[in-house]
Amino acid sequence: MKNLITIACLVIAMFCFVGCSKKSGTSPKTNLSIEGKWTEDSATFVSYKNSQIIGISREPTPDGSYRQFNSNGTAIDYWPPYQSYPGVSVHITYVLSGSKLTLNYPAFQAGGDSFDPYTDEWTVLTLNEHQLAIKYTDAGVDGTDPANALIQYYYFSR
Repeated sequence: MKNLITIACLVIAMFCFVGCSKKSGTSPKTNLSIEGKWTEDSATFVSYKNSQIIGISREPTPDGSYRQFNSNGTAIDYWPPYQSYPGVSVHITYVLSGSKLTLNYPAFQAGGDSFDPYTDEWTVLTLNEHQLAIKYTDAGVDGTDPANALIQYYYFSR
């Protein structure tokens, strides 16, 4: 009987000890914002064919690549000169709603290439004070073939 009482007291003490924790003096940030300059660190590309991964590549991005998100819904997407590519700075607009980041690009020129206006819809995977990770799924040429998709992950820091 004595052992039973001792075990019961130990169990109760254990629950009391585990249930009490020291509170930190800081509360988590709840108003995180995408606003600011984000330096692109790397990109990972995952290719699918017939719903099977056929390739994964992780590539560093050229030094100086960044996205600058402004409070008024405008942004700058900047790619510096890289290898034979001359680089470009594109003024875009964006909307962040929950984890959905919509980027709207105007028509622009880069090197000898012309780009028509387009919209990309990204998923925000990570957003904190120092890190931003976003994902884009390119589901084939017409956007309807997820079995043969290219998924792009971009990682930024500030």
